[in-house]
Amino acid sequence: MKTIATIALLFCFNISLAQILVNDVDINSLPDLRYIQLSYVEVPVAFSQKNAKGTLRIDYGQDFKKVRELIVKDKEGKVIEFNSHIDVLNFFYKNGWSLFSSYTFPSTNNYVSISTILERRQ
Repeated sequence: MKTIATIALLFCFNISLAQILVNDVDINSLPDLRYIQLSYVEVPVAFSQKNAKGTLRIDYGQDFKKVRELIVKDKEGKVIEFNSHIDVLNFFYKNGWSLFSSYTFPSTNNYVSISTILERRQ
């Protein structure tokens, strides 16, 4: 009986880890979604403050009216903050996504924009 309870608990724990909310939509629950685009703007080290963080936006082909609708939130609805682009990639890898393509381009005010395409792991 303990084994069944442990397996059930682990199953529920894995489901809760796999929630990535964008405008209140869990993108991991969308069955036909295979690719997503991450747009991450990073503050260069020379210009950053000690606690500066980048901003992340996700495009999965959704219709949106405001940029804030592209922000990633946790299951409680809080905005998830990332320390760096590597932090972003590690988060998505843990949630079933892998790197497909990535490129950088200059942004305004000496910031660096990183666009990354992720593919859902099978």
